[in-house]
Amino acid sequence: MSDNFKDIVSRNSNLQAAFHSFTDKIIAEAKSEWGIDLDKAALADLSAVKVVTLSGGNEELGDTWKQELTQTNEDVKRAIQIRELAAAFADEEHDLHDAVKEEWASLSIHQRMARARKMDAAKKKPEPKAQLTDADRKAVAESLKHVRGAERIRRARELGIQ
Repeated sequence: MSDNFKDIVSRNSNLQAAFHSFTDKIIAEAKSEWGIDLDKAALADLSAVKVVTLSGGNEELGDTWKQELTQTNEDVKRAIQIRELAAAFADEEHDLHDAVKEEWASLSIHQRMARARKMDAAKKKPEPKAQLTDADRKAVAESLKHVRGAERIRRARELGIQ
């Protein structure tokens, strides 16, 4: 974080709130889209974060943060590259499929497992299901009362009970 920006934000509670609100949003979206954890201090160097913070939280002005991150942040670049490699590996029609497959075959089992974990972490995560209210949960439990065994578990999971 540049010293001038840091000094300006540290003196004003409204700017601090805008900074934390916007960076929290960026961190959450980066986690869901790229599977990585970002640091607020690193985000403070983004122009979009500075503009939104100094404007008092007007997030419409900071719509370039994704573009800035993909160009400057090494973790984001790596996550995007891993996602592209995973897509090439999964699609036999992809131009890079054969090259990725050969590279994969040359890796040891430990390297394959490590790469597979990174590929899984880089996948876009599905949106979480909405939580059931107590009344909805009770109604679902009542409807499953006469269902047996594995069928009960399957239906409960489909309906959002864990």
